[in-house]
Amino acid sequence: VSTNRWHRWESGKWTREPWPESWTISQLAVTHEETWWAASSHGLVRRTASGWEPEAIIDAGDRAWAVRSVRGVAVDASGQLWFASKAGVGCRTSKGWRFFEGKDGLPWNEFTRIAAGRDGEVWFGTTRGAIRWDGREFHYRQGPRWLPHDEIIDVAVDRDGTAWFATK
Repeated sequence: VSTNRWHRWESGKWTREPWPESWTISQLAVTHEETWWAASSHGLVRRTASGWEPEAIIDAGDRAWAVRSVRGVAVDASGQLWFASKAGVGCRTSKGWRFFEGKDGLPWNEFTRIAAGRDGEVWFGTTRGAIRWDGREFHYRQGPRWLPHDEIIDVAVDRDGTAWFATK
């Protein structure tokens, strides 16, 4: 993935995926059903047969979230879709979208990436540390005790459940 185009390996060769040239890509994720999602400068978008389409993000109270710049997207162990934006994070559950903001315990919201772990935890990289969602609450890791630098460039979780962070 680059900032405005991406390729996939298919049948022994690289194939360029169609992508609007003026949009930037932050992160890609694939659901268990093989649906492709992108965190982009035009919001959370889904790949369809006709191209990339923005996802309408409506909460339980029929409030639309005007999410323009999505920084991260991931699919957790139970198949729930997560995204991170400047306004907070959202998770699509069987009951609809669930949103988390500062009032819900989210300690910081300048996100850079998301990675989901095998046991249902979700890690968020930010410009000021890492945040872990354990299914009930957020846990914040910031400063030299936890990270060599607070600005996280990327996050990955290995098969053993260990979270890895690329920092500035």
